[in-house]
Amino acid sequence: MKIFFIWFTILLAGCISSIPIVSEIDISKAQVQWNGVTLEQLRSDRELYIVKCSGCHSLYKPDQYSDAEWNSILPTMNIKSKLSSVESEQIKRYLSLYSMK
Repeated sequence: MKIFFIWFTILLAGCISSIPIVSEIDISKAQVQWNGVTLEQLRSDRELYIVKCSGCHSLYKPDQYSDAEWNSILPTMNIKSKLSSVESEQIKRYLSLYSMK
């Protein structure tokens, strides 16, 4: 069991490292689309994406899909993962910030 936990931790760390970290540079871009959003909120959005989505599958990089593609994928994932509407919007905001436009 200990070996599995170590292996899983290493695998998860590798997946997470490819997921963009929200920085000060991103906040001005984000505030154009979401007036008043804070750096802390965007960082929380990222963490929620990691926690909720990595439980069932490998994490996808946000720029793997366009906003339109994410918008078609997320409703199904919201149902499967039983996300609240608030959690759904948070994850959507994070993915949209880095998606290919």
